[in-house]
Amino acid sequence: MPDRTIVRKTLRDLRWQVVGWGLGLAGLAAMLVLLYPAISEQFEGVELENIGFGAIEDLGNPREYLQVEFFTWAPVLLTVFAIIVGGGLLAREEGVGTLELVLSQPLARRALFLGKAVGGAVAIVGVLLLAGVGFLLTAPWVDLKGHVAVGELAVAPLSLLTFTWFVLAATMLIATLTPTRGRAWALMAAAAFLAYALYIAVGLVNSIEGLRYLTPYYYSDAQRVLTEGTVWWHQGGLLAAALVCWGLALVTFERREIGVGRSPLTALLRRDGRGEGADELGDAAREPSSVAR
Repeated sequence: MPDRTIVRKTLRDLRWQVVGWGLGLAGLAAMLVLLYPAISEQFEGVELENIGFGAIEDLGNPREYLQVEFFTWAPVLLTVFAIIVGGGLLAREEGVGTLELVLSQPLARRALFLGKAVGGAVAIVGVLLLAGVGFLLTAPWVDLKGHVAVGELAVAPLSLLTFTWFVLAATMLIATLTPTRGRAWALMAAAAFLAYALYIAVGLVNSIEGLRYLTPYYYSDAQRVLTEGTVWWHQGGLLAAALVCWGLALVTFERREIGVGRSPLTALLRRDGRGEGADELGDAAREPSSVAR
């Protein structure tokens, strides 16, 4: 079970990030709703060409308008948030030297890891709830032509919950396999960029349509949440993938050498030049000198 003190401390450390990112998404949602009447008059009945996010039949429809203007970019912003949070949950404390102090207390590594993971997962829920509040602030006062209910808009951001959890879990896994959080951020940022580029390319090129199943952005349902609804097996798949990543990260963290800049991955690849063989050679080289003395 996660340590409740660690969960509370994690949430306390992340509170300003949650507030900042949540209010940012809320402000974006509220502003887009306020802009809808002006946009709908200009683009009513206009069918846009495929720009990589699916066919848009009528941008004057509030469902399609908000899907393009908000839910197209929300997964990208949430990816950045999850990478920043996931890379810093454990690696930041290890980098400043406080992780060793925490682990010197009667606290199991598993409880510490689970407490950090739960705290990060709850923080993501907070960001998405604040994003939904943004719709609640302005949607009741704007004519949406009866196409979408205010309550539906308020809960729609939660469809991105399992996707963001997956990015968080994958980042924590990478962070336990690399010696620094900077390297974890770089690797996850590169992976996210490639996955999103593939997501866009698949929407533009029909010949590679089958590759859409390789990118997690396809399973986020951001492309269809307001027009077609949530695909529940996509959500279940992302949740299962997140749990697998968290499980692997837990196993790796329990075996990691804390505070020495080494990890199971670097030890396996012997990139630091000090594998077991190197240690044995070093011991063998020191033995004759000690005998001579």
